[in-house]
Amino acid sequence: MFEIGTTEIQVMGCLVHADTPETVISETGIAQKVVLDIFKYLHHYRYIKVVDEYGKSKAMFEADGLLHTYFMLTAKGLAEISKQEKKGTP
Repeated sequence: MFEIGTTEIQVMGCLVHADTPETVISETGIAQKVVLDIFKYLHHYRYIKVVDEYGKSKAMFEADGLLHTYFMLTAKGLAEISKQEKKGTP
């Protein structure tokens, strides 16, 4: 089971609007390898979805181009952020 921690919440906080892992890395200062792993898990567990730069959903993406692929929170992702905020986790 995938557990949402403070690092995952920090990454998810950057994805309220469509953004790329590359931008999240530069904004958070988290190591690239860690951010990419988090993106893969968040996508697998449907906390985030693949979108175009305007936020319109896309069906697929190429794993080789992950750094430049746009992602955005799903309703499940937004609910998780809200739940963590209520708990007091930053």
